[in-house]
Amino acid sequence: MMKDEWCVHYNGTVNDRCKADHAYADVMRPMTNTEVEALAERQRIASEEPPSRYGSSYAVPNPELFGQLNRVPCFLRNGDLRTCADCRFPTPEEIAEREQRLREYVAKVGNARHAIMEHIKAQGLLKRDCSGVIRCPVCGGKLHYGRAGSYNGHVHAECETAGCVSWLE
Repeated sequence: MMKDEWCVHYNGTVNDRCKADHAYADVMRPMTNTEVEALAERQRIASEEPPSRYGSSYAVPNPELFGQLNRVPCFLRNGDLRTCADCRFPTPEEIAEREQRLREYVAKVGNARHAIMEHIKAQGLLKRDCSGVIRCPVCGGKLHYGRAGSYNGHVHAECETAGCVSWLE
């Protein structure tokens, strides 16, 4: 699902309320009969599972939230639920602006990652795990990095300058 198909106020159901201050539970449509049956089946299976130190893979800790992503008006795929007066999807201009910001940020990350890799290469550490600090090529601040050279080569980095670059691979 792309963010152009999300309400501009959606901030994740890990939060109780959206950016427009609506409680997700208040704008959620009721469960359909099919969803009620699916929840009952999951709860039945969970009750029959042998105890595990990791818990049940079928357990539903908050039954009232079962299937919530399909029951909130925040996604175009859910159709026009008309359960939230402030639900609004981004305009073409907002989408273009977000895509431009994303392109610019990805270019900054690419630039910073390239500088990190050049530094690591110059130190002869390509095949080793390493971490350090270099001058950030984006803003001139301090760019802290770590690299899993002996495992998968992923780089994790964060610039000390607020709003600059930060990423995990």
